[in-house]
Amino acid sequence: DHRDLHSFPTRRSSDLAAAAEAILDGDYGYMLGVKKNDIVRVPLSEVAGKLKYVDPKSSIIKEAEMTGISFGVKQKN
Repeated sequence: DHRDLHSFPTRRSSDLAAAAEAILDGDYGYMLGVKKNDIVRVPLSEVAGKLKYVDPKSSIIKEAEMTGISFGVKQKN
């Protein structure tokens, strides 16, 4: 179920390897995400045009901000 899926840009080698494997397998039109700590391929047709709301105080947002990802909100110092 796509509602259990978390996806955001990362630089983990396992994520890059999974992306490379998808390309080698010819699986275009998919996004990669993490579901229950497993990297999964999800058809874009299942997620395109759908909104997923994330709690701005969630750990995934804090982790993304620690890596330098900006969500257009000024950070408190």
